[in-house]
Amino acid sequence: GGAGGIGGGAQPSSNRRNFPAFLWVFRDFFLQLPKNAETGKPYTLDEYMTERILVKSNRRQNDEDDAIIDSLLHDFRSFDVRSIGYPKRGEVPFSTDELSTLDSVPWEEFDDDFRTQVDNTIALSLAKTAPFRLGGDGADDLGPVAHGPLFASWCERVVELVNSEDVIPDIPDMQQRLMQSIADDKVTEAIDSYATQMERWLERCPVYNDDVDGGRDGMVIAADMVSENRIQGEGVAEDKDLERHSLCVLVELCKDLRKEITSERLLDGSMDRVKQRCVQDEHGSILAQLRETNAKRSRESCEAIARKLYMTFRSIVRESDTKMSMKQFEAGAKAVETKYRAIARGPAVSSTADTFLKEQKDADRVFLERVGSINALYKDTLHKKEELDKDVEQKNLMVNELKHSIQQINQQHQQQVEKINRETQDKMKEMTENHSDELNTAIEKQKKEEEKNIAALQEDMNFRLQKVEEDRAAELKRKQEEMEEARKEAEKHLAAEVAAREERLKKEEVAHEQEIKKLLSTADANMRREIMAAEEKRQADKVQFQAELDRKLTDAEKKRAEEVRAREVRLQAEEKRHKEELERVRKELNEKMELQKKKYLEEIDDLEKQCFNSKGCSIQ
Repeated sequence: GGAGGIGGGAQPSSNRRNFPAFLWVFRDFFLQLPKNAETGKPYTLDEYMTERILVKSNRRQNDEDDAIIDSLLHDFRSFDVRSIGYPKRGEVPFSTDELSTLDSVPWEEFDDDFRTQVDNTIALSLAKTAPFRLGGDGADDLGPVAHGPLFASWCERVVELVNSEDVIPDIPDMQQRLMQSIADDKVTEAIDSYATQMERWLERCPVYNDDVDGGRDGMVIAADMVSENRIQGEGVAEDKDLERHSLCVLVELCKDLRKEITSERLLDGSMDRVKQRCVQDEHGSILAQLRETNAKRSRESCEAIARKLYMTFRSIVRESDTKMSMKQFEAGAKAVETKYRAIARGPAVSSTADTFLKEQKDADRVFLERVGSINALYKDTLHKKEELDKDVEQKNLMVNELKHSIQQINQQHQQQVEKINRETQDKMKEMTENHSDELNTAIEKQKKEEEKNIAALQEDMNFRLQKVEEDRAAELKRKQEEMEEARKEAEKHLAAEVAAREERLKKEEVAHEQEIKKLLSTADANMRREIMAAEEKRQADKVQFQAELDRKLTDAEKKRAEEVRAREVRLQAEEKRHKEELERVRKELNEKMELQKKKYLEEIDDLEKQCFNSKGCSIQ
């Protein structure tokens, strides 16, 4: 369209026939234009530029600048102004990174308004385009006459216009800049207000939940740490409460921005900046920082609460004379975890329960299993010792009975000897009266019979002692074999349990490594470093836990081995004492038999001497 009357009634220049059309396009245009006082309708961009911006009253008092603007308005064949708004994908504006690669975005993904504005601008450009013509001014030639001076003239005007400073005010103008400045201040205030409100709210949050049931569950004083020794710390929020409060604060701030910023374009950009800084940036937003702070506080408070609750329970589990069963332990551990989950707050509740509490429970579970196994072995050994003591006592009774039997036999033998002495004396008297040869023969015969009886008695006594000794040795050997089998069975069972535990640990390690590799394959560099750091820490904790577990297992095995050795020493001492007692009894019996035999021989010798010394015993 023409620009007649523009610039205070200036007439079109004679160059208009020779200059091309001029099209001025504003990209990313978002300014809300004011209304025309005469029509009551909002200005179009073309009207706003020609009637409000490029008029003489809005220019500086400079002839050179006036000449440039007048040439722009009057020398060109036509003067048009168009705008193209901010591109969007549907209703969502493109990000900064996407704007740098718009040429790679498919045309159909742009919003309808943007595509319409671009199509209209291209259509207008094509409509205003006409080829240069050489020479004359024919009626059929619609394009400008192309000759050197005129071409140079309009090129010079365009260059001057482009290079001019403050000749044509920038869009947005001062009003827009003021609105932008106000919007920037409101964005800063909104961000600061969001940070302040969220930090104050987080500080007012409790460290842990103290409005739970504080009763006792039979084994664990669940609320002692709440009532007697309160854990100190900074406020901890639940994730859902943090997100909910953040959303409420952000909604209120956006409502305030809507009241303060009237430009829809500025409002959208301001709210995007506030959202980006407050919540949308996964790593640099205020909400992300608050999440990290809250997670750190939660880890500290959860670990303190878990440690406080479980140490009370552990003091019961690891008493020196504990008689806790595995069922009681599981019930108590479950009660501790239930109370912990009711008291603890924040995102670290589950992770602390799955790591710290689980590790403590596993360690105490292994401890109780080892103690139970050792106690069972100890009870079995004591039972076997009692049986062995009973057997030894029975053997002692048999020895006493044997002593008593030997004593009776000795008495009977003494009686027989006395009877034989009497009979011998009678026979000797009779033989003395009859004949000395017959006496000698009778004495010799009686002597042989006595020796034979003594030898038979001694052989019978030795056989009985040997039989008793063999029975006792066989019984002692059988008991020792049973104890050795029990010890080997206990070691085998313990080794199987250790192997099973190591196998489970290996499987868990493989599964965990696979999960870590899976996470590492999908995580970015920062997350990968965090995962690796967490994995190294977990490995260090695991090594420490394994070393502690091995140490405790080794101590338990050493204690069991020492007790077994002590029992073996006591059994060996008892066996040695029993052997010495049997040997002593055997020696006493042998000595008594020898003394008795010697006494018999002396008496026979005395009888022979008396016989030979008597008067009636002379040989005829």
